[in-house]
Amino acid sequence: MKTGKKMNKIMPLIFMIVFSVNLSGQIIYNGSIGKQPVELNLIINQDSTAKAVYQYKKYQQPIDLYGQLINDTLRLKESDDATILIYGYSTEKKILKGVWRDQKTKKQFPVSLSKIRVISYDNDAKFSEIEILQSSRLKDHSFKVVLSKEEERSELEVTSIKIHNIKDASLDQELNCEGIYEDFLDYSPFNIIEAADYNKDGYDDLSVFEMRFANGATSRIYYLYNPESKMFYDGFSGADLEFDNNNTATSSTFCCGHRGQTIMEYKIEDGKLITISETEINYNEDFDETDKHCYTYESGNKVECECK
Repeated sequence: MKTGKKMNKIMPLIFMIVFSVNLSGQIIYNGSIGKQPVELNLIINQDSTAKAVYQYKKYQQPIDLYGQLINDTLRLKESDDATILIYGYSTEKKILKGVWRDQKTKKQFPVSLSKIRVISYDNDAKFSEIEILQSSRLKDHSFKVVLSKEEERSELEVTSIKIHNIKDASLDQELNCEGIYEDFLDYSPFNIIEAADYNKDGYDDLSVFEMRFANGATSRIYYLYNPESKMFYDGFSGADLEFDNNNTATSSTFCCGHRGQTIMEYKIEDGKLITISETEINYNEDFDETDKHCYTYESGNKVECECK
């Protein structure tokens, strides 16, 4: 992935996300810990539990925080030893004051945060193109998603993913998404992106939750990393994909009370998912196999073949 200000835009994408009803909104703060400028995104749930992610602007490395609002003191734990305490907390306050404290080293620094924006996820809320810092990161890159919301809709639109270089905070690539999903998502807005080496080539890839099916299968949009261009390929969608290190992937899904099973085999070429074969299996009440059909895909056409 190239550094500097070069940006690569990939196919326009729109994701629809529905967050838990326990999540009513989010507040974005800018400020400082000691003398270091920071950005902090905070959510306080209706049960007074709190989740946040922040980063020092100099280092661009997101740090997760978890905690609780007790009376008017907000306690956010960074690790077993480090904690941020905000005194006299109120969502209405424009300026927050507190302390960052490390119990092990006994170091502590003053915290000052200024409220930049309140994002409401209520049904009647409306906003456009808000950047949300993500918890996931790679060795050299951090991420932000760009969210929008229409009035009278509970879904959030993820219109793009911004990939920033940790060294200088420059925008290396922007993935502009396509596809719509509406699902009851249990993740917070900080966890829309996941990073993992899905195709086992030694390089971390990205994925975004897409939808959850009635049979329990989960679909994600995958963005595989291209080490030659140092960019991410266009995204492709897959349900419960299992990758191996031979540039192939498989998925197995059930339907009809586990009376029917479909096994798909794919190959990955230039970041695209191409179907190789399909196997359909039916089972009786004792889950014994009763029927089996196999297919290959030739030039995109599904052709029945003999099962091996």
